[in-house]
Amino acid sequence: GESELVSGFNVEYGSWNFALLFMAEYGNIILFSLVTSYLFLGSSGIMMIYMLIMMFFFILIRGTLVRYRYDKLMMLAWKVILPLSILMIFFMCFMKVIIMSSI
Repeated sequence: GESELVSGFNVEYGSWNFALLFMAEYGNIILFSLVTSYLFLGSSGIMMIYMLIMMFFFILIRGTLVRYRYDKLMMLAWKVILPLSILMIFFMCFMKVIIMSSI
């Protein structure tokens, strides 16, 4: 109820701490965009464009979706996102082996 109206734990922070908290949050968006674009889209000459596209999608999803409960978010992360990420890493390794063996 009330904690949702005042943005939860953010109400405890003053001006500089609040600014640092939000800068860290957007720094995490930049870092995760970079890591996600590197893992899923590969490293190429247009890495910055991939990163900007991922940042756009992260901010779009964050702005449009409702806030998940923490337990549901952890269930989604452990049961859906982590297996898909591991599967994608194995797939990319497999594709790299196939491409390297055909050269």
